Amino acid sequence: MDIYEPARTTPCLGEFDVIVCGGGIAGISASLAAARAGAKTLLIEREYLLGGLATAGLVTLYLPLCDGLGRQVSFGLAEELLRLSVCRGCDTASQSAASWLRNGRAQGDERFSVQFNPQIFAIGA
Repeated sequence: MDIYEPARTTPCLGEFDVIVCGGGIAGISASLAAARAGAKTLLIEREYLLGGLATAGLVTLYLPLCDGLGRQVSFGLAEELLRLSVCRGCDTASQSAASWLRNGRAQGDERFSVQFNPQIFAIGA
């Protein structure tokens, strides 16, 4: 079965180098990286706020950036967003997370975790 649709003109409201669909943490990171690289960027989100599962989904535990042995394995935007989640509304941070934020390394072999406030994180996002 074929569906025939006549040609039509769709107005475009701007020209962009990069268009990111989805304003979750990955979409925010992708659009931020593109904009920082100098690309004219548009971020499109269907919901009422940015952050995806971290805000609207209330998944408020930031996964660790370490390998479980205290060594940091994720850097860049993942680290930047973790630090922002702590300074802009952290509810609780383990001792290991506090040590990592100060020294760049967790204590012992404990994996750290950070519980953040999703409403504050949405405003910061």
